[in-house]
Amino acid sequence: MTGADRMFAPPPDVPHGELFARLCAMPRAGETIPFPRVDNAKCPLHARAYSSADERDTPGCQCAPIGSVHVRILVQEELQYAKARGLERAKQRLAKNFPGKEEAADALDDLVSMYTNVELLHLACRKSQSVTEPFFRTPDDVEKLLYVDEIGVLVNAYVRIQNTLGPFVSQMDQATCDAMLDRLEAEGSARFPLDLLSLGALKALLTRSVSRSSSSRTASSSAGTPPSEPTPEASPASPTP
Repeated sequence: MTGADRMFAPPPDVPHGELFARLCAMPRAGETIPFPRVDNAKCPLHARAYSSADERDTPGCQCAPIGSVHVRILVQEELQYAKARGLERAKQRLAKNFPGKEEAADALDDLVSMYTNVELLHLACRKSQSVTEPFFRTPDDVEKLLYVDEIGVLVNAYVRIQNTLGPFVSQMDQATCDAMLDRLEAEGSARFPLDLLSLGALKALLTRSVSRSSSSRTASSSAGTPPSEPTPEASPASPTP
């Protein structure tokens, strides 16, 4: 069954009480990933330096991730908390530094983003051996132990996992677009769950639809060659008075 077939498939008939019980019993969606820091202590090439990604591609390099971390998807309440804490901590930091009015807005946006990422990772990261236990004891651990790039890698991983395991279809290839458009043409839009498509996927579907429509019109117009208009040389001579 293709992705398009699954999206068009009717939902199973499950009683409300049983459906809610299933929802409560399901484990939190998540994925275990390599922790974005390498152990180079045993590497003969980079034992005395923190090697870059290019250096780790060198033949003979034995740098390896120091371990793994489980990244779980947050529920709405947790994400709201992370954003609220991020805003609160950003305001507290700005109150201590007293930036100028022109600098305050940009500084606040940057700090809110950074603190929100810290709070998000504190809530989302779990021990790979026991996914119910926090990986970081407090948000301070995230700030004091991780480099800026490592926080960026983990946040990117969180977004990818959310897009992969969540209900939104965020990316579609041409074959999937064509399959969905074929179903739309055959059955109409009543059964098609457009709510499951992200804005990017909807744009991809629309772009592919326009491309198919344009190709269809081009093919129809080139099916036969219209007769050419007679040129003055080929036109019959006008009768003389």
